[in-house]
Amino acid sequence: MTASLHEEDVLGKPLDVSLLGRLLGHLRPYRWATALAVLILLASAALQVAGPYLTKVAIDRGAALSPAP
Repeated sequence: MTASLHEEDVLGKPLDVSLLGRLLGHLRPYRWATALAVLILLASAALQVAGPYLTKVAIDRGAALSPAP
């Protein structure tokens, strides 16, 4: 039972800056691959939002051009 209490304490801890620094240190040899992955992630998110927006613009412009019945 003490193990489960200990696990809850670890999960409830706030972010440790020194731990984050050490983890980022392990990424140093892969910094270009990591930067590329982040850029691809951001581009993917932007394209997922752009699709519905472009559809909205096309429908709105098409509705403005067609005469009302």
